[in-house]
Amino acid sequence: MSDIFSASISAMNAAQIGLSTTENNIANANTVGYSRQTIVQNASLAQLTGSGYVGTGVDVSTVQRAYDQFLSAQVNQQQTLSSQLNSQYSQIQQIDNMMSSSTSGVTPALQSFFNAVNTVAASPNSIPARQTMLSTAQSLTSTFQTLSQQLTSIGSSVNAQISTSVSTINSDAQQIASLNTSIQNAMAASGGQPPNSLLDQRDQLVAQINQQISTTVVNQGNGSIEITVGSGQLLVAGNIANNLTAVASSTDPSQLNVAVGTANGKLLQLPESTIQGGNLGGLLAFRSQNLIPAENQLGLVAAGIAGTFNQQNQLGQNLNGAMASSTNSFFTDPVPVVVNNTNNIGNATLSASISNFSQLTGSDYSLNYDGTNYTLTRLTDNKVVSASTTLPMVADGVTINLATGTPKAGDSYTIRPTASAAANMSVAITDPAQIAASAPLVTNAPSTNTGTATISAGAVDETGMNLLAGATAPGAVTFSGAAANNATFSVDGVPVTINQDVTVAGNGTGPGTLAAAIQAGLTSAGLTSYTVSTAATGGLQIIHAGSLSAVTISSANPVAVNNGITNSVGTPGPVFNPSTLSPAVTLTYASGSPGTLTGFPAGMPVTVTNNGVPTTFAAGTPVTYTDGATIAFGGINFSISGSPSNNDTFTIGQNTNGSTDNRNALLLANLQNKNTMQGGTANYEGVYSELVSQVGNQTSQLKVTSTAQTTTLNQTIASQQAVSGVNLDEEAANLLRYQQAYQAAGKAMQIASTLFDTLLTIGK
Repeated sequence: MSDIFSASISAMNAAQIGLSTTENNIANANTVGYSRQTIVQNASLAQLTGSGYVGTGVDVSTVQRAYDQFLSAQVNQQQTLSSQLNSQYSQIQQIDNMMSSSTSGVTPALQSFFNAVNTVAASPNSIPARQTMLSTAQSLTSTFQTLSQQLTSIGSSVNAQISTSVSTINSDAQQIASLNTSIQNAMAASGGQPPNSLLDQRDQLVAQINQQISTTVVNQGNGSIEITVGSGQLLVAGNIANNLTAVASSTDPSQLNVAVGTANGKLLQLPESTIQGGNLGGLLAFRSQNLIPAENQLGLVAAGIAGTFNQQNQLGQNLNGAMASSTNSFFTDPVPVVVNNTNNIGNATLSASISNFSQLTGSDYSLNYDGTNYTLTRLTDNKVVSASTTLPMVADGVTINLATGTPKAGDSYTIRPTASAAANMSVAITDPAQIAASAPLVTNAPSTNTGTATISAGAVDETGMNLLAGATAPGAVTFSGAAANNATFSVDGVPVTINQDVTVAGNGTGPGTLAAAIQAGLTSAGLTSYTVSTAATGGLQIIHAGSLSAVTISSANPVAVNNGITNSVGTPGPVFNPSTLSPAVTLTYASGSPGTLTGFPAGMPVTVTNNGVPTTFAAGTPVTYTDGATIAFGGINFSISGSPSNNDTFTIGQNTNGSTDNRNALLLANLQNKNTMQGGTANYEGVYSELVSQVGNQTSQLKVTSTAQTTTLNQTIASQQAVSGVNLDEEAANLLRYQQAYQAAGKAMQIASTLFDTLLTIGK
């Protein structure tokens, strides 16, 4: 009879535990992170009787969670990716809204400015027109400054969010470490029974960390877990949490990076590429992939406008009849930012300047010194663009100099050529009369000439250098050797190889063969807009867009051939000086075959360029030319077309009455549509449109991917909840099931009691 009683009691206990567990499930149906619990029942040991083994009831061995480790890991993985994409998308939306504005963007301000420039070109002596040009220029620079300030504000917000994210991660990690201890103690006190509520709390904290950063979780087998982040850095190990720290970047103190503590108590900055997933990964990805490129590209437009406009303005003459000097810029000159790595051990400081606005890329650069060599890496594509044992170094339109001190092996520097150009852009002049609208020279063919020849209006050389003379501009290369066999060098950062033997004068065909070989090498390298021409010295020159100054030859791989090409840097040609034309220069034509010109200023060589081939004549010697050829001396150039007669004269003099001259204003206005940027392939608006399009495409792509990832996350959560979530209908059925089991067990006990009473009655 006792067997019936004990079996009934065990059944009632099991049903009661089942009811309690079901009621707990119902109560926590909407609790975030709660896993549905079920009881695990086992039959008690049967008792041997004469009739065989008779059951003695039921035991509840444990209360377990409905938990699938694989599905939970999948949820965390999808959650961390979703958080990263959503974070990056929400940030880039700010830039997209700002850049795409049709009323407050650069495009309308640029259009308004060049409308004013055209008005000055139409009325060069009008002070109101000149004042309007200054006002619209100030509006243009204000637009750039405002956009730059907004990007800077976004960057500051990113820093603040990085700090908040790091604090959240640290708080959750501390709680997980504490729960590790609590779970271990609870399991030890219960003989290994799982503390389900504590396990749910810990899993929820792990999920919260994955919303901030991607983690790797490893179960230790003793109830605790180990969590790593980045490239394997320990975040939680047992009851110890290693805090992350938001610190100023060693390469740019204006940015916050993530660091971890090391065994010696120092902080180790984690490479951004190792911080993946979550809000933190999204913030870092946004900064490196979207924010910094947008800052640099906006600065590229600002630097291009300021630099090229200044260059053209300096070639003109202002309303007071004076040349605009290089120290009297229209816009403030853009200056690259150079940042010393805070871990440098040397005391060297570097400076940088923009030497060629056409070659600017909008990228940042890293310069590393190994104790012997400087290596410059372009960060947008991680390509080494220059290497040298000494400074200065020229690459991508930027010249880098050693300002002071001495570097040590391992020192590095970040060069940001355009990062601050938009923020610092401003109008440098306040007097409208300082606008150089006129050309500083005038030409004339007297009516007394008997021939039909005319002389062009003349112009100042774009670079202020005699680029057509035998001497090349700084940074260009003159080829003057005999042969080349697999010679390699770099033109504007692009490797060029001459993979054929060339024999020149003295051994064969002359310099034309060498020119063809170099041209073939340029074409093979994709430099189709670069050409090779004959220099006055008999060597060869590489030119781009008609200018040697647009070409930078890297010394990373100097040309080294037997009796071959020499890597030589020429000296600057003369900068135009108005006094050269005071008194006016009178050139006299002498007929002959061909005819010659005499009367050029004493001591000045003259270069005549016909069909792209320059020929230089020594100072004081007669100059022969062909119809329409470009004639250059003293930093100016002009052409004579038609048929002059013997003793016809042509004069070139100062523009002493140029208040109504608009020639330089027209050249300034033409800059709006002139391809002065990206190697002569794009204009100002084109580069800005590229920025707007790039940001728009990135925003659209992130919107699509983040939406798709959210859908994937929701599907994964649904799969996980199908296993671990509470189904109220199912729990209602369980309530009835355990209630009926409890009632049945009670009925069995009642029957056992009746049987026992019957036995007692029989005994009386």
